[in-house]
Amino acid sequence: MGRIRLDSIPITDKIHMDDLRSFTDFVKIDVMVNPVTGTEFRTVQEKNDQGFIDRHLMYVDITFFEQKIFDYVEVNHSQDEIDTIVNGWKVPSYNLLKERDPSGLMNGSKLCNYVVNVDEYGYVKSIVIMTERNCRYVLDWVLEMVS
Repeated sequence: MGRIRLDSIPITDKIHMDDLRSFTDFVKIDVMVNPVTGTEFRTVQEKNDQGFIDRHLMYVDITFFEQKIFDYVEVNHSQDEIDTIVNGWKVPSYNLLKERDPSGLMNGSKLCNYVVNVDEYGYVKSIVIMTERNCRYVLDWVLEMVS
């Protein structure tokens, strides 16, 4: 850990925001739901200078991918490799599911969040992963489901 990661992933496939919104069981766009209280927190997205909203916040409930995450880490790696994965936050969703967050910053959260940058027609241009606590593996699995 130690350094904050920021990865911007260009999206070359034609993916529309409505495609991501269609995963209502595990994806929320511009809405974060408190898992304990069920309270919804809506983020306000402002129009840019060209007159359209060019970014959204996407929250993914990682429990939807729980078995896939456990299989990826525990079936495909030795215990020494698992220790390296956990200590280096290489698969953040695994640490979050196992509640291995020594800082306590995530407060038991089972969400990963991403910034989705879109064009004027609502097609995804790029997705940004901010901080080491948001998982690239989960994002890749969501994008595979769209394709």
